[in-house]
Amino acid sequence: MAEAFIQRLTPQSTLAELPAYGLTLDVESRGKEAGRLFESDPDLPGIVVTKAGRVRFVLSRGQYLRLVSRNFGHEVFDPRPIQLMLDTLDADDEPLILEDRTAIQDAVGRALRRPRALIYEPIVVRSSPGSGREIAVVDFPDLLRADSRISALRNTQMEQILATVEEGFMMVDAEGRIATERSASVGKIFGIDPAAGLPLPVFLEPLLGEEKAELCKGYLATLFNPNVIEKLIADINPLLRAQVRTRNGTTKFLRFRFVRGLENGTIQRILVKIEDISREVELEEERRAEEMRAKERIGRIFEVVRADPGPLAAFIRKLSPELKRVRQWLDPEKGDLSFEDRLAQVYRVLHGLKGEAGLVGLDSFQRKAHLLEQQLTAARRSSELEVATLERLRNGLGELESAQDEIRSAIEQLRGLSAASADAVPSADPRRAHGAQGSRPINGREVVPFWDGMPGWIDKMSQRMGKPARFYTEAKADELPAQYRSPLRDVLIQLVRNSIVHGLEEPELRRKTGKPALATLQLAIRRHEDRGQLEVIFQDDGRGLDWQRIAERAQQLGLAARTRAELSRSIFTAGFSTAEQTDLDAGRGVGLDLVKTKLEGLGGSIYAHSEPGTFCAFQILLPIGP
Repeated sequence: MAEAFIQRLTPQSTLAELPAYGLTLDVESRGKEAGRLFESDPDLPGIVVTKAGRVRFVLSRGQYLRLVSRNFGHEVFDPRPIQLMLDTLDADDEPLILEDRTAIQDAVGRALRRPRALIYEPIVVRSSPGSGREIAVVDFPDLLRADSRISALRNTQMEQILATVEEGFMMVDAEGRIATERSASVGKIFGIDPAAGLPLPVFLEPLLGEEKAELCKGYLATLFNPNVIEKLIADINPLLRAQVRTRNGTTKFLRFRFVRGLENGTIQRILVKIEDISREVELEEERRAEEMRAKERIGRIFEVVRADPGPLAAFIRKLSPELKRVRQWLDPEKGDLSFEDRLAQVYRVLHGLKGEAGLVGLDSFQRKAHLLEQQLTAARRSSELEVATLERLRNGLGELESAQDEIRSAIEQLRGLSAASADAVPSADPRRAHGAQGSRPINGREVVPFWDGMPGWIDKMSQRMGKPARFYTEAKADELPAQYRSPLRDVLIQLVRNSIVHGLEEPELRRKTGKPALATLQLAIRRHEDRGQLEVIFQDDGRGLDWQRIAERAQQLGLAARTRAELSRSIFTAGFSTAEQTDLDAGRGVGLDLVKTKLEGLGGSIYAHSEPGTFCAFQILLPIGP
């Protein structure tokens, strides 16, 4: 467009021959409408703002971004009328309205007599009746290029303009060298004033990097090729959005635009316009972040809806005190634990919460807990100061605490919706109004089995690992004392995870060894009144313990493990894992250590029994209370 209108200009040309944008908004329009118009057309210089049909103001792109950033903030301004922004502007900020019959040189003179801060602002052009375009906006750079074409505007007027505008302007000759004509803002934008005669790519290389500078060099060469249509290559401009590290050490985002300067029909120079779009990029990132948070909130609501109410309620009751314990361990001013002991305690709690979140179906919480585990692993290897490490880990813990609040909020929203629905629609079967899925009435009260929700979680996890498995038990809910249900639920989660990751074979291998492709995980509970013991057995029909790999790992950790009994005990050591890599399900050597710690806290013990290629069983012994 620029090349076409410049070629048609003559000394008698008027504003009617310049490119114009006819977008208008009423002062009562919402800010988001202005933002949408600027986003839809990156070349749009401004929007005519009207009140009762009369021109009130010209809202330029630069003013929009500055006012949104400085006065309101994107979230505040978007839903408010544009009038709110106009109220903050000076009374002198009246638009320059010219008739389309105005000569271009006269228009430049009128523009230069405006207040210094308004010289670069767009101009309103009022067309003659019947022209089909009553009000439009002309960009001042277009007016300036037109005036340069007509009268070769230089010296006083050019210096005044270039010293005033906030945007950076510079000229580049056919050799790619920076000319003397440039705005004072160029030096402010880059943190250094470019030397005249220096090739533009050479100047930009330390700021943009070698690759971008080389792309700029090639693009300039293309622009100076008269056989290439300027409009068609505008989209391949390699510097439409460039991250720049300036000479004074700051990082910003800039947009470079290149416009051909024609003299006597030939391309003599290129006008380079440099805009600081850092705030624009920041707003874009804020929008994306908010969209991601909204998606996470919606996903968390779906997780809560799908979750089994009984296990979910148990997890939520447990979550808050556990996270409080973790925060205390991460506070260097509290407790007398060593740095390593603090991290070990946090590991155990996080690993347990991660497993139970997976069982309940709170996958987003499980992923956040896994990320914090990764930070803990890095902290153990880091040479960073302990206080700084603990502070960084507390920030990571904040993510889990925020997730906890959002889960509670989702539950409250669903609870309110459920109550409203219950008031509106009577229950078809009142007998089904109470009790979580999987719960059983015992002695007139509801008892939720500690393995409730396990089949679904096992199915999901085993499918993810490519090892289909089922869960089987004939145990009754009342066989397990109430004080053991919550800790044994944590234990069972870790044992199931251990079996699927380490014990079960892939279906094809199982078939080759004569086993069914679907593996089986079993749970049994026995009471030995004569010995005062409760026995819990968890068993899989997998490959069994790999004694050779266990021995190799024990040797690496410096453990005394020569006999089968010693090797069996070594797998419960903190940090012991035979997994080759760390992922969401294994590799940190925390699971069985957590199991042993919990059981010993209950006065119990655990033993591993295995037959290679056949099974692995974990035997848990707990005292039966009086």
